[in-house]
Amino acid sequence: MPRTSAPDDAAPTAHPALQWLGLSAELNQIGWNAVEVMTRRAMLMATGALTAPEAVEMTMEKGVALAVAQQNAFLSLTRGDAPPVAMRAMAEPYLGATGRNVERLRG
Repeated sequence: MPRTSAPDDAAPTAHPALQWLGLSAELNQIGWNAVEVMTRRAMLMATGALTAPEAVEMTMEKGVALAVAQQNAFLSLTRGDAPPVAMRAMAEPYLGATGRNVERLRG
């Protein structure tokens, strides 16, 4: 899934307003991706087409994303990044996972 914001708008040297704007755009994209993924998976369940690997993926992906998100936030904060930069680092695993899920489920 293409990014909704420029990759450099979260740079520690970017204006704080751009940092928050980039975070907002990224969180918005995560939300839209999640809605599409949940809808497509619900359709698979309703039609009996949900595969066992997809069912396992639905549960396992959350823990992995959470662990990576916490690690990213910790590393960002220990570098002294601004709060919106750290929050975007934390959101990145979710954006990646939801984007990959959307692409895969669109088939």
